[in-house]
Amino acid sequence: MSGNSIFKPIYDQYAVNLFLSNNWGAFSVKKNGWYCDVLAIRNSEVALVEVKSPAEGSTGPKYDDMKGLKPNLSSQFPVGFPQRRKLIMNNITAPHGGISLVKLYAVGIACQLYRYKVELETKRLLYQSAISGLNLPQSGQYQLSSHFAVPFEAKQQCSDAVDFLSQEHIVNLVSENEDCKIYCVCISFV
Repeated sequence: MSGNSIFKPIYDQYAVNLFLSNNWGAFSVKKNGWYCDVLAIRNSEVALVEVKSPAEGSTGPKYDDMKGLKPNLSSQFPVGFPQRRKLIMNNITAPHGGISLVKLYAVGIACQLYRYKVELETKRLLYQSAISGLNLPQSGQYQLSSHFAVPFEAKQQCSDAVDFLSQEHIVNLVSENEDCKIYCVCISFV
């Protein structure tokens, strides 16, 4: 996996601020392992947000995105999921340069964010401890959305990653949100 940069907490907070400005309760999730970076709640909506800060490195093509997964969750992953990372690493080309960032972002969306979505309920108590007094809605009583945030300057590379994943029928772009510091996409998985 990619390493975190010293900018990580700053960009996590930028994402929190973006959601707060749109009337969400938003919290940085300071947990190691397979957890989203920011969790946001608004009424019966729950948003999982993966944030990539500047200086995060490229990911390795052979990382096992199902490593450590509870066996009962394996059936919730699409048939081609274990090959997604390899597909991304072997096939992304970016007309605007920044190929390693495009790959990093595509892997972050297609592999990391998808896994966070599947594992949300099994990690409910740990996520609940990160959201300072708000209650995570009960299973089946919320609408879940998946978001990916990058520095505003990397908007084009994020768009290239989403375009590639859309062409591969992995995601659909739902919406975009931005300010002068961060660019965030909401995506749905196909």
